[in-house]
Amino acid sequence: MRFESDEIVADDDGFVEVRKGKKRLPRRLSEKNAENEQEHNKEFENTEKIIVSVTSKEILPKQFGLAKKLRAENIDNILKITYKNPYKVLIEFEDKTNAQKLVNCESFHGLGYRCLFTNERILCYGVVKNIDLDIEDKEFQDSLECEHQVVSVRRLKRLTDTGGWINSETVRICLRSVFTPICLYIYGYRFKVEPYTFPVTQCSACWRYAHPLKICPTKNNLCPKCGKEHANCETKEYKCLNCKGAHMALDKSCPIFLKEKANIMCQENCTYGKALCQFI
Repeated sequence: MRFESDEIVADDDGFVEVRKGKKRLPRRLSEKNAENEQEHNKEFENTEKIIVSVTSKEILPKQFGLAKKLRAENIDNILKITYKNPYKVLIEFEDKTNAQKLVNCESFHGLGYRCLFTNERILCYGVVKNIDLDIEDKEFQDSLECEHQVVSVRRLKRLTDTGGWINSETVRICLRSVFTPICLYIYGYRFKVEPYTFPVTQCSACWRYAHPLKICPTKNNLCPKCGKEHANCETKEYKCLNCKGAHMALDKSCPIFLKEKANIMCQENCTYGKALCQFI
């Protein structure tokens, strides 16, 4: 005997499954339960996700290999693993305890993996000028004396009169701190630290913003002049790939470029997830 509340489900093989339906509640109780469910869903949505970003200069293991390494370190309660590219993976956790275990995992650090929470505002950037060109980045980083941890160091390049790029005497530093320090010490001498203005990241293949060529999701070479699928052309009728305006995709007056620049400039610091995609 089947009741009206029962649910019939037929699969592809012709088998029929009958699932027991819920009892029909009085209208007042149904409305109350609906309100409670909406409130619960709202609280769940407001709960911030716990995500750890794992990056490496070498190609990371695939899902099976990564899962094996996590199990070996007794890191559990993983909700989802998302590969952004071969060098970056996002791991979402059910609780912060296991996420913290991954961030502090010495074996992962020994493999050259960088594990950090994506939602923590812990990174700031500054520049140090007049650094000799023969000083390597590693030597510069090893000689730094600062109260904050140095995450990365990169010598900036400058454009020559002939249109080429060469190393400059300015070095950008990334620190694990909320605000950029006024100064730091190199071999015991005091050096001034100036705020770093983030450049707008634009892909040189699809000409979209917010990602470089290395992690372009399309890998299609589009024309910056007309927007069609070829490297370049001689057309004089420009069409921007971003705003559809009558200018090249490289035009600095593009409203999309100006909006992207304003969004970056207004940030005194940024989350690791943001920095990972654009700046580091």
